[in-house]
Amino acid sequence: MDGFRAAGPGFALEWGVVDDAAPPVDPTGDPPRLREETAYPVFLRATGDLPVALEARDPVPLRGLRSGDGGRVVYGAVDFGSQVGPTALAVRVGHEVALRFRVEVVPTKLDYEADWRALVADTEEISAALVMEYLRSAVHPGLPAPEGRSSRLEWALLLRHAMDALETALARIARRPLAALAP
Repeated sequence: MDGFRAAGPGFALEWGVVDDAAPPVDPTGDPPRLREETAYPVFLRATGDLPVALEARDPVPLRGLRSGDGGRVVYGAVDFGSQVGPTALAVRVGHEVALRFRVEVVPTKLDYEADWRALVADTEEISAALVMEYLRSAVHPGLPAPEGRSSRLEWALLLRHAMDALETALARIARRPLAALAP
């Protein structure tokens, strides 16, 4: 995304390269996606007499911003560096928060969605192997969860708990296999 804009009572915000086609930020919709290691020009101005400010929990990405016209204009660059993930921001007009919105900073060094899913899957596999190794000397039965899809780890723990019963059943079938069904 090249940029977005936002406006509300007492302020107007332009983030990144903004033209007439730039979408307005939707605080309830999907957050705008920004790239890591990218400096985004930001221009925030008051539409009234009260000062304006752009705020974030971590002030480091906002350190490139400057204020002018008695606090009625904020301008400069916002750069999240190598921090990735969702970030909450707020536009303050006077002492009141006029807008809260989120942006999602995505890595540029990997394909965010596909590579992220692969990293999570690899981590789950490694975690499952470590947990199974740790639990090798102990018995921790598990029960199926009524909602959601089980992870590989949950499936492995459930299978491990049922392994003795499955082995007993297979041994019984091997000793006395049924060759035909009787009515």
